Amino acid sequence: MKEVNILPGRIRFKTNKIYRNKVLAKYTDIYIGNIYGVKYSNVSCNTGSILIVYDEAKTNMKLIKHSIEQVLSSKINYDSKNLDSYNSYYEIKQKTNKVKTKLVWSGLVYLLFRIKNSIFGKFFISSSIRALGTASAITIVAGYPFLKNVYKKFTKHIYLNSEFILKLAAMCLTVLRESTEGLLLIALIDFNNYIKLSADLKCQKLLKHNMVTPPNTAWIITSTGDEMLTSIHSVELNDIIYIHKGELVPAEGEVLDGSSFISNFYRTGQPTVFPISKGNTVYQGTVVLSGNLKVRITKIPQVSNKDDISFEQLNLNKRVVKFQDRIVVIAALLGITCYIFTRDILNVLSIILVLCPESSELALNTGIKNYIHLLSKYNIYLRNPNTFQKIIDTDSIVFDKTGTLTYGNMEIIDIQSFDKNYTDEAILKICSSCEASNYHPISNTFKSQLQKLHNIDKMQVAEDSLVENEFYRNNYILENVQNSILIPSKGVKAVYNNHTVLIGNDEFFMENNIALDKVLDKYLHYKNKLYTPILISLDGKLTGIIIMRESIWHSSYELIPKLKLKGITNLSLLTSDSYDRGKYVSDTLDINNIYGDCNDEEKVKIIEKQKIYNIVMMVGDGLNDVSAMRAADVSVSFADSSCDQIKLNSDCIIFEDNMGRLNDLITLSKSSYKIIDMNIKIANLYNITFGAFALIGGFSVFAAKSINTINSILVLILNERIKWIFPKI
Repeated sequence: MKEVNILPGRIRFKTNKIYRNKVLAKYTDIYIGNIYGVKYSNVSCNTGSILIVYDEAKTNMKLIKHSIEQVLSSKINYDSKNLDSYNSYYEIKQKTNKVKTKLVWSGLVYLLFRIKNSIFGKFFISSSIRALGTASAITIVAGYPFLKNVYKKFTKHIYLNSEFILKLAAMCLTVLRESTEGLLLIALIDFNNYIKLSADLKCQKLLKHNMVTPPNTAWIITSTGDEMLTSIHSVELNDIIYIHKGELVPAEGEVLDGSSFISNFYRTGQPTVFPISKGNTVYQGTVVLSGNLKVRITKIPQVSNKDDISFEQLNLNKRVVKFQDRIVVIAALLGITCYIFTRDILNVLSIILVLCPESSELALNTGIKNYIHLLSKYNIYLRNPNTFQKIIDTDSIVFDKTGTLTYGNMEIIDIQSFDKNYTDEAILKICSSCEASNYHPISNTFKSQLQKLHNIDKMQVAEDSLVENEFYRNNYILENVQNSILIPSKGVKAVYNNHTVLIGNDEFFMENNIALDKVLDKYLHYKNKLYTPILISLDGKLTGIIIMRESIWHSSYELIPKLKLKGITNLSLLTSDSYDRGKYVSDTLDINNIYGDCNDEEKVKIIEKQKIYNIVMMVGDGLNDVSAMRAADVSVSFADSSCDQIKLNSDCIIFEDNMGRLNDLITLSKSSYKIIDMNIKIANLYNITFGAFALIGGFSVFAAKSINTINSILVLILNERIKWIFPKI
């Protein structure tokens, strides 16, 4: 692969590997779109070129080139289920580009005819009764569901898409008749479609950036020893897979090679971390925090995604369909009556045209598209738009605890030194040093607290691990640790600056014969208050104690009162943690129902029980929440703190660590619903009012066609108000 054109923030590559290879070009385009810092990409299999526009502050040409060369040289199993979610992103991207092109052309045609009509006037065909009759017939067939279904039934054997033919004919006749109202309507519909697809594309891209690999996939080892990305549906017992740092374990298996620290956070909901090495078993849903593992699959994984609700279940849609069914009968009766008394077929045509109910359906469809665009402005992605009705009807919300209402890490409440030779900061530095290579919540809390003391920006550390390493080197921390061993569920034993250090709980200290007489009452007092006390000793002498507790998201404190102001008072907390720890969080946030020590099945039973009397929304983040999320009427997750399986089973994904966005979701949904409902009523009233005028011969057939078009334009303009809704309490 070589560079053929280089500009600041823009580069074009050329490679023979994607030339005439549509599948590889497609996958490469998908992959490039998920590279950090890439703003735009276009991969052409016809020329073998790759165009990339990128943010120079976030990435550079060398990194991009290396990433592309890696994907071009890797093996990918392109089976039908392998990259479904990534294919969805690619399809939306293609649709967006097509609609964008269509919007440009429809806008230009509209402007061209406006200019031409103002200078030269209209051609004779625009006033042709035959052309008008044909256009009216197409409008009537497309606008009345009953007639449209009859048309589809008689044209189902046509090779081409019958609905496409109907739309194409309508567009051609609109152009031939030089109907500026019709051309404006086409341009507005294209604009509305582009806005919706752009919002979808933005959210899909954010979602892909939050996934390490495509969901429900695994790196399987081929007979030649190469790694190949394949669908988890295609793996079999005893297959060998690779699991890389940062990835979710896709299937239960035995570790054949490698060592790592594994987090149980997404699997059990508990932030426990433990070491894994050759001969150990890894379980589906755990996360590899360090190193790479070679694993033999011993249990086929069960993978399923939440089924989408059908559009027909929306109450708004039911009302639209009900009105359309009624108006068909009314239009037929009025048309027959009019013909009996007037014998004027054009007057009959005027009545049927004016009563055509397509505007109410347009009000619903474009309203939902604008609603999706509105949510995307606030970093909310409604993956399943058909839950719209359920969201506004929600009267019960169930929260997972750890990682949802609370942080994954803890917060330090107090540090107490029992040795005048060691200050509070010195004790914190020793703990952070000895825990530097560990990843569990307590060690992360030590490190983050020390970084705060030295004003190290958390985001800077997240983007560049060298910052953290440099910080430790400058503070002579890492060099002072000669040895450090993590003992799961107990603590850490280390040698720091030639001193033996123990960090852990009372059981760990008693096993090592450390006297706790003077501090045991204090330790138990904090433990009974649901704090996490951590003991520290140097060379067998108790040196200090650090008091921690579970840290609740600041935005959680603001969320609960806002929900109660909306009348959503049935709030519940589900946790696999102990009842007492769950009660501490529920009491702090004023959540009335608490369920502790819950496994996956118990969570589902609680959701199903609540669904008997309520519309239930579930907010979760871990693999142990998947079944409950699938059972709930509406499921919501936060992208940055949820595992990939949860995202696939979420109706709504929020791309911001702010619980307040959940309140915004409900507020924006209710406000949008009111506007859409009002616009449907306006469209229906418009039909009935002008239909009455048409009955008494108030309109010519030309005027009736324009009135029908104006109704559609009106609801499109009224629906634009949705884009300007602001979240309120």
